[in-house]
Amino acid sequence: MSLVKQYNFESKYMHFLWYFLFVMIVMQMPFCNVNAFDSIDDQSNGHIFVKSIRRLGDVGYGVTNFCWSADGKQILLDKKNSSQSYDVMILDLEKLTAKCKDVLSPVSEKWDVMRMGEIYSSNSPVWRPDNKYLAFCGELGSNWGYHSNSIAFWEDCELCLADAKLERFWVIKPDYHNDKKCTGITMPFFSPDGKWLVWTAFFNDPYSDYFFGNRRLAVGNIHFYKKEKACLDSVRLLNFPGENDFIEFYGFSPDANLFYFSANLKRNKTSDFPWTGMDIFSLEYQKQGSEPIPLTDSPEVWDRYACVSSGGKKILWSSGKGFLQPMLTNKGVSWRKYLRTELWIMNSDGTDKKCLTEFNNSKSKEYLGGRCFVGRSAFAPNSKKIAVVVYTEGPKFKLESNLYILELETGYLPYRGVVIPTSDVHKVAEKEQKKD
Repeated sequence: MSLVKQYNFESKYMHFLWYFLFVMIVMQMPFCNVNAFDSIDDQSNGHIFVKSIRRLGDVGYGVTNFCWSADGKQILLDKKNSSQSYDVMILDLEKLTAKCKDVLSPVSEKWDVMRMGEIYSSNSPVWRPDNKYLAFCGELGSNWGYHSNSIAFWEDCELCLADAKLERFWVIKPDYHNDKKCTGITMPFFSPDGKWLVWTAFFNDPYSDYFFGNRRLAVGNIHFYKKEKACLDSVRLLNFPGENDFIEFYGFSPDANLFYFSANLKRNKTSDFPWTGMDIFSLEYQKQGSEPIPLTDSPEVWDRYACVSSGGKKILWSSGKGFLQPMLTNKGVSWRKYLRTELWIMNSDGTDKKCLTEFNNSKSKEYLGGRCFVGRSAFAPNSKKIAVVVYTEGPKFKLESNLYILELETGYLPYRGVVIPTSDVHKVAEKEQKKD
């Protein structure tokens, strides 16, 4: 009798054990749990996918540079106007979701109201992390010379600062302590503590045949005094090996120990590497003698526009990897006509690289109807959403930029994300969805 009871007990125990193992196995299967992981930073890139893509329509048309607010409810951006120059504006995402009017509020228009002189074009806006101040590049009336090719360079621009209420504006002219004249700046970024500012500076070099001019990275200590005065001191230029025809700054790591930039440091007067073969680098900028660490190592591939996640473990960037683009090697003159890139993701140490999008793939639901390349991108604070600028080719190679909001998903997915088409540029995607 005891043997029977013992057998029944062990049998029930084994059934429970097998049932528990079965449930655990099923939970790991691809089709069962797409939300198995909540954090982008803590997941391998093989388990990160694009869930949806939303084009912002007319609101996002003509945007080239932008910055999320600290709460993720607003986006500070530059936008092309009717005169083909650019204005800095603030996009209210809550109003946009509610389909309200006046979702864009001007920033650079207030410049004239404050009697700062006429500003012809403004670009590359960025908030200080606490959102109390903002910086942007402004082309003032005193040095008019606007270049319509905003995705290439912004010459003749000054460093401009403003408080969040747009009641105070300042023009800052950094002292670089050298004999070369600075002809413009682009892409300023605040450090996470708001005490430092880094930007890309242009210098006049009459003996240079550089396509972008002579570029250097500059860093300075920024001070604001009771909203009445702003100044920049301790300015220094960073020196790197190779040529100075292309270098571009993209921001800091969350702990402020690293900053990220793109350059072709393998290019020199005797090399065959074009400036279009830039790579993404990280640098411990506060450490004496620190050397740039290459996160990509493909001197013949376009790797540009990097951004780091809120947790500092993931990096998005635009890469031409996988596309044959021999025309880019012709000193880079025709890069706008032939460039194709996609949005990629990697770990902050350069490992686990993965392509996230298929904008150029005519067989994908993400196809945008023709040749395109990815511009600036940025993670929304504490969110799975990212914003990204995509340039699409129009008639006669004319490029049109649009701002998209992508939502990422983590887990095991057996398929790619679904595009949410909202404009004529997605007609191809709509037709493919109807067939399905």
